[in-house]
Amino acid sequence: MLGVFVVVFLALRLYFKILQRLRERDLVGMLSVREVLFVLSKIRMVVEVGGREYLCALPKKVEEVYDVFSDLVEFS
Repeated sequence: MLGVFVVVFLALRLYFKILQRLRERDLVGMLSVREVLFVLSKIRMVVEVGGREYLCALPKKVEEVYDVFSDLVEFS
């Protein structure tokens, strides 16, 4: 039961963190948290044999949403 509580708590923290970012950028009327999660789920990381990592080609909508949250994501 404790595990379920922890997962729900973390999900709510993530939900409200995304909502906060949308409010900061005045995007609440244009994007919902569900839409942000759906759009960002389309991002794919490509890892070459040599270890080089990069994002695959992104549609324009994905790039726009990614730009809003790019400072929260770190790729090495």
